[in-house]
Amino acid sequence: MLVVSLEDGQVAGTIGLEEGEGPSALLIRSLCIEEGRRSYGAGSEAARLLLRAAFTSDFRTVRAWAPGERGLALYFWVRMGLRPLHGEGPDGGIWLERRRAE
Repeated sequence: MLVVSLEDGQVAGTIGLEEGEGPSALLIRSLCIEEGRRSYGAGSEAARLLLRAAFTSDFRTVRAWAPGERGLALYFWVRMGLRPLHGEGPDGGIWLERRRAE
């Protein structure tokens, strides 16, 4: 999925998605904003819009993964309302999860 800047209509980054465990779970594999467009809120806005769309559709759970060597990724997803799950994720990283409010 492409992240497109509303300001100039240019591609600002990509989001990698797949269906998670169970039919009502969405897995965010990656959210990557191009280097020259970072630090301006594009990633946060893309994540907010994605979470809103997921929870207004049939998804009840959204998960994301933060690599072990990238503390900023963990901090980013926590700011977006996801909570770390217990235990180690793939490649020494950590899984984070947010559930739709019922």
